[in-house]
Amino acid sequence: MAHISRDVFKRVIACDPYLIDGDFPVYVERADLAGVFSQADVVSLHTPLNAETKGMVEGSVLKLMRPGSYLVNTSRGAVVKIDDLLRQVDDGILAGAALDVLPQEPVADKRLLGHPKIILTPHAAFFSVQAEAELRRKAAQNIVSWIKTGRPDYVVVPGTRRLSV
Repeated sequence: MAHISRDVFKRVIACDPYLIDGDFPVYVERADLAGVFSQADVVSLHTPLNAETKGMVEGSVLKLMRPGSYLVNTSRGAVVKIDDLLRQVDDGILAGAALDVLPQEPVADKRLLGHPKIILTPHAAFFSVQAEAELRRKAAQNIVSWIKTGRPDYVVVPGTRRLSV
């Protein structure tokens, strides 16, 4: 993202407390989380979801953003507290947000659907050769398990459209 952004924006700043300085490209300025949110016109999230990052982007962090700025989340939905994000967008602090992931999918929070300042996109990172091979392997494994035990390993629960193990 930094490589793409450097040609679009004057500055690229990033926060990753687990990378040493030498791991950042030379054109990326290092900042802490508050520094990124207070200085950037666009904040793009690329973090795993764990106990440390769950709900990390909440009201006090979002309030640091400059008026007219944008938030993009392509990492994990639960990193952002949606109520706080909507408040900042509706109050005019953020110009908008683009969400490729949500805390609950399909969309549970109907305020997001059709919101004029929020773009929702399908999280399609699973479209890869590796993901397709894994999908085929699991489908074949389901058939084998069903024949052996009478129950597949990967069950689709009716009405939820979710995969459960």
